[in-house]
Amino acid sequence: MSDETSQPTPPENPAPQEPVAVPENIPQLSPEASAGKAETQLTESTPTQEITTPESYPQIFTDPDITITKTPDTVTITEIMEPKAPVPEPTKPDQKSFLKSLLPKLKEKLSFRTEKRLSKIMELARKNGEIQNDEVEKLLYVSDASATNYLAKLVQRGSLRISGPKNHAKYVPN
Repeated sequence: MSDETSQPTPPENPAPQEPVAVPENIPQLSPEASAGKAETQLTESTPTQEITTPESYPQIFTDPDITITKTPDTVTITEIMEPKAPVPEPTKPDQKSFLKSLLPKLKEKLSFRTEKRLSKIMELARKNGEIQNDEVEKLLYVSDASATNYLAKLVQRGSLRISGPKNHAKYVPN
Protein backbone atom coordinates (compact mmCIF):
# COMPACT_ATOMS: atom_id res chain seq x y z
CA MET A 1 0.00 0.00 0.00
CA SER A 2 1.26 3.48 -0.76
CA ASP A 3 0.75 6.48 1.47
CA GLU A 4 0.04 8.79 -1.46
CA THR A 5 -3.46 10.12 -1.88
CA SER A 6 -4.87 10.07 -5.36
CA GLN A 7 -5.93 13.41 -6.76
CA PRO A 8 -7.90 13.91 -9.94
CA THR A 9 -5.69 14.65 -12.88
CA PRO A 10 -6.56 17.51 -15.20
CA PRO A 11 -7.46 16.57 -18.77
CA GLU A 12 -4.47 16.37 -21.09
CA ASN A 13 -5.88 18.55 -23.88
CA PRO A 14 -8.59 20.84 -22.58
CA ALA A 15 -10.91 22.17 -25.26
CA PRO A 16 -10.07 25.76 -26.18
CA GLN A 17 -12.64 28.22 -24.90
CA GLU A 18 -13.95 31.07 -26.97
CA PRO A 19 -13.29 34.52 -25.51
CA VAL A 20 -16.44 36.32 -24.36
CA ALA A 21 -16.91 39.94 -25.31
CA VAL A 22 -17.49 42.09 -22.22
CA PRO A 23 -18.62 45.68 -22.61
CA GLU A 24 -16.00 48.11 -21.47
CA ASN A 25 -18.23 50.03 -19.07
CA ILE A 26 -18.98 46.97 -16.87
CA PRO A 27 -16.90 47.20 -13.70
CA GLN A 28 -14.49 44.34 -13.05
CA LEU A 29 -14.45 42.56 -9.70
CA SER A 30 -11.25 42.03 -7.82
CA PRO A 31 -10.12 38.36 -7.49
CA GLU A 32 -10.92 38.43 -3.75
CA ALA A 33 -14.44 39.74 -4.32
CA SER A 34 -15.19 37.31 -7.14
CA ALA A 35 -13.98 34.38 -5.04
CA GLY A 36 -16.34 35.42 -2.23
CA LYS A 37 -13.45 36.18 0.13
CA ALA A 38 -14.14 39.87 0.50
CA GLU A 39 -17.54 41.48 0.90
CA THR A 40 -18.06 45.19 1.01
CA GLN A 41 -21.01 46.50 2.96
CA LEU A 42 -22.71 49.52 1.44
CA THR A 43 -22.78 52.49 3.73
CA GLU A 44 -23.96 56.05 3.27
CA SER A 45 -20.38 57.13 2.58
CA THR A 46 -19.89 54.54 -0.19
CA PRO A 47 -20.85 56.06 -3.54
CA THR A 48 -23.27 53.89 -5.51
CA GLN A 49 -24.50 54.06 -9.02
CA GLU A 50 -27.66 52.22 -9.99
CA ILE A 51 -28.00 51.07 -13.55
CA THR A 52 -31.19 49.72 -15.02
CA THR A 53 -30.12 47.13 -17.51
CA PRO A 54 -32.17 47.55 -20.70
CA GLU A 55 -30.79 50.97 -21.54
CA SER A 56 -27.25 50.37 -20.30
CA TYR A 57 -26.55 46.85 -21.56
CA PRO A 58 -29.13 45.96 -24.20
CA GLN A 59 -26.82 43.46 -25.85
CA ILE A 60 -26.50 41.40 -22.62
CA PHE A 61 -29.74 41.88 -20.65
CA THR A 62 -33.23 42.12 -22.05
CA ASP A 63 -35.19 41.67 -18.81
CA PRO A 64 -36.50 44.95 -17.32
CA ASP A 65 -36.73 43.31 -13.86
CA ILE A 66 -32.93 43.04 -13.49
CA THR A 67 -31.08 45.87 -11.77
CA ILE A 68 -27.33 46.31 -11.41
CA THR A 69 -25.93 48.39 -8.55
CA LYS A 70 -22.24 49.14 -8.60
CA THR A 71 -19.86 50.67 -6.09
CA PRO A 72 -16.13 51.16 -6.51
CA ASP A 73 -15.56 47.72 -4.94
CA THR A 74 -18.62 45.60 -5.79
CA VAL A 75 -21.34 45.01 -8.32
CA THR A 76 -24.72 43.72 -7.20
CA ILE A 77 -27.18 42.23 -9.68
CA THR A 78 -30.77 42.08 -8.40
CA GLU A 79 -33.69 40.38 -10.10
CA ILE A 80 -37.23 41.37 -9.16
CA MET A 81 -39.41 38.28 -9.10
CA GLU A 82 -43.18 38.10 -9.12
CA PRO A 83 -44.60 36.72 -5.88
CA LYS A 84 -46.35 33.40 -6.26
CA ALA A 85 -50.10 33.57 -5.95
CA PRO A 86 -51.22 32.20 -2.59
CA VAL A 87 -53.08 28.93 -2.76
CA PRO A 88 -56.60 29.54 -1.51
CA GLU A 89 -57.56 27.45 1.47
CA PRO A 90 -60.51 25.15 0.92
CA THR A 91 -63.60 26.61 2.46
CA LYS A 92 -64.43 24.98 5.75
CA PRO A 93 -67.97 24.82 6.97
CA ASP A 94 -68.66 26.34 10.34
CA GLN A 95 -67.44 23.88 12.98
CA LYS A 96 -70.67 23.91 14.99
CA SER A 97 -72.86 23.29 11.96
CA PHE A 98 -70.47 20.57 10.79
CA LEU A 99 -70.70 18.79 14.14
CA LYS A 100 -74.48 19.20 14.19
CA SER A 101 -74.68 17.59 10.75
CA LEU A 102 -72.68 14.60 12.03
CA LEU A 103 -74.79 14.13 15.15
CA PRO A 104 -77.70 12.26 13.51
CA LYS A 105 -75.31 9.91 11.73
CA LEU A 106 -73.48 9.24 14.99
CA LYS A 107 -76.71 8.58 16.86
CA GLU A 108 -77.81 6.19 14.11
CA LYS A 109 -74.55 4.23 14.28
CA LEU A 110 -74.63 4.06 18.07
CA SER A 111 -78.26 3.01 18.02
CA PHE A 112 -77.50 0.30 15.46
CA ARG A 113 -74.58 -1.00 17.54
CA THR A 114 -76.63 -0.94 20.74
CA GLU A 115 -79.52 -2.78 19.09
CA LYS A 116 -77.13 -5.41 17.75
CA ARG A 117 -75.74 -5.97 21.26
CA LEU A 118 -79.21 -6.12 22.79
CA SER A 119 -80.24 -8.77 20.28
CA LYS A 120 -77.15 -10.85 21.22
CA ILE A 121 -78.18 -10.64 24.90
CA MET A 122 -81.75 -11.71 24.09
CA GLU A 123 -80.51 -14.59 21.93
CA LEU A 124 -78.32 -15.94 24.79
CA ALA A 125 -81.15 -15.41 27.35
CA ARG A 126 -83.60 -17.41 25.22
CA LYS A 127 -81.03 -20.14 24.62
CA ASN A 128 -80.12 -20.57 28.33
CA GLY A 129 -83.52 -19.60 29.81
CA GLU A 130 -81.87 -16.90 31.93
CA ILE A 131 -78.86 -14.57 31.86
CA GLN A 132 -76.72 -12.78 34.45
CA ASN A 133 -74.62 -9.63 34.36
CA ASP A 134 -71.32 -11.59 34.26
CA GLU A 135 -72.44 -13.52 31.19
CA VAL A 136 -73.26 -10.24 29.37
CA GLU A 137 -69.80 -8.86 30.26
CA LYS A 138 -68.10 -11.91 28.75
CA LEU A 139 -70.43 -12.06 25.73
CA LEU A 140 -69.95 -8.44 24.68
CA TYR A 141 -66.52 -7.72 26.24
CA VAL A 142 -67.89 -4.76 28.18
CA SER A 143 -67.59 -3.44 31.73
CA ASP A 144 -69.88 -4.36 34.61
CA ALA A 145 -71.64 -0.98 34.37
CA SER A 146 -72.25 -1.34 30.60
CA ALA A 147 -73.65 -4.84 31.06
CA THR A 148 -75.97 -3.53 33.80
CA ASN A 149 -77.14 -0.70 31.51
CA TYR A 150 -77.90 -3.10 28.63
CA LEU A 151 -79.88 -5.41 30.94
CA ALA A 152 -81.77 -2.43 32.44
CA LYS A 153 -82.71 -1.26 28.94
CA LEU A 154 -84.12 -4.72 28.10
CA VAL A 155 -86.05 -4.80 31.40
CA GLN A 156 -87.44 -1.31 30.65
CA ARG A 157 -88.62 -2.45 27.19
CA GLY A 158 -90.27 -5.50 28.75
CA SER A 159 -88.07 -8.03 26.94
CA LEU A 160 -86.57 -9.34 30.22
CA ARG A 161 -87.74 -9.50 33.83
CA ILE A 162 -85.61 -9.66 36.98
CA SER A 163 -85.73 -12.75 39.20
CA GLY A 164 -83.78 -13.27 42.39
CA PRO A 165 -82.06 -10.83 44.76
CA LYS A 166 -80.69 -7.54 43.32
CA ASN A 167 -77.04 -8.29 44.09
CA HIS A 168 -77.23 -11.67 42.25
CA ALA A 169 -80.04 -10.92 39.84
CA LYS A 170 -80.96 -13.26 37.03
CA TYR A 171 -82.77 -11.98 34.00
CA VAL A 172 -85.41 -14.17 32.40
CA PRO A 173 -86.93 -13.54 28.95
CA ASN A 174 -90.64 -12.71 28.84
